[in-house]
Order: sequence, then C-alpha cells, then structure tokens
Amino acid sequence: MIADVVGDYFFVCPTNYFAEILADSGVDVYYYYFTHRTSTSLWGEWMGVMHGDEMEYVFGHPLNMSLQYHTRERDLAAHIMQSFTRFALTGKPHKPDEKWPLYSRSSPHYYTYTADGPSGPAGPRGPRASACAFWNDFLNKLNELEHVPCDGAVTGPYSSVAGTTLPIILLTTLAITVAL
Repeated sequence: MIADVVGDYFFVCPTNYFAEILADSGVDVYYYYFTHRTSTSLWGEWMGVMHGDEMEYVFGHPLNMSLQYHTRERDLAAHIMQSFTRFALTGKPHKPDEKWPLYSRSSPHYYTYTADGPSGPAGPRGPRASACAFWNDFLNKLNELEHVPCDGAVTGPYSSVAGTTLPIILLTTLAITVAL
C-alpha cells in the first residue's frame, strides 16, 4: 500500500501525464508498465515492483544461467530485449503481427510486461488511472490552499507551507497512517 502511494506520486502519475503531453503533441507513444516482482528481489515483498526493476530484464540479467531466475523470467527478459531492440531499429516495439495500441489522452492503452501471466496490451485506462485521478485532483486542491493568505500566518522560505513542503508532509502523514 505504501509502495503504491509513493510509486504513484513520484513515478506512475507523472509518467502518465508526460505520455499524454507527448501524445497530444503528435508523438507516437508506446507505453509499457512493468508489473512483475522478480523472484530474486532483495527488497521486502511489501514494496512490490520497484521503479527501475525492469532494467535487469532490458539488459538480459536473467539470461545469466549462473543466477537463480525462473524460466518464465528468462523468457520475459528475452521478450523485453526483443521489444527494446525492435523499437530502436523501427520505432515500433512490437512485431507486425502483434498488437500494441498507441497511448493517448482519449485512449490510454498500454502494454504490460509480466512473467506472472501473458504480457500484452492493457487498458483502456492508463496504469493506475484511478489513483492518478485522485492525486491530480488532490494536489491541485492542495496547491490552491497554499496560496490562500491567512491573517497572522507565518509565510516565507522558513515556513512549513512554503513550496512543495505541504504535499510532502501530507504524503508522509498519509503513508504513516496507512502503515499503522
């Protein structure tokens, strides 16, 4: 739960937003979401899939036979490496006979990479769309509150509500509350 909150706030939701901006600008966006928790992960299981966990698959680490990866993780690594190579060569990460819809604001389809089942197109909503809708709405309201003058309030660079301190404090408080 905490991992989802932190991951959404710092990674997933900003990535969704960035993908929308690129797509709105006419760029072909092929969005993927890596959802496999690697069997050799050193992080606590409660942390889920971490930002950057797919990099060992992109560079073929599971294909090193001296390491204790599952066969399905080796297959996933080969699949991801083929997709990334194909994208570098052709601008499209998929084979001609595969389906990987473009991501857009109106049709936020994406591709899920996992070894826990079949990888493939997902959607029709972007990754963690409901959580991101909450954060986008919630943070906009917080930003509006920060700029409301209050009689007798201490403001300035040393104030606890200066800049982005308030959202970080609220996020931390929420995470601690959820953990308890």
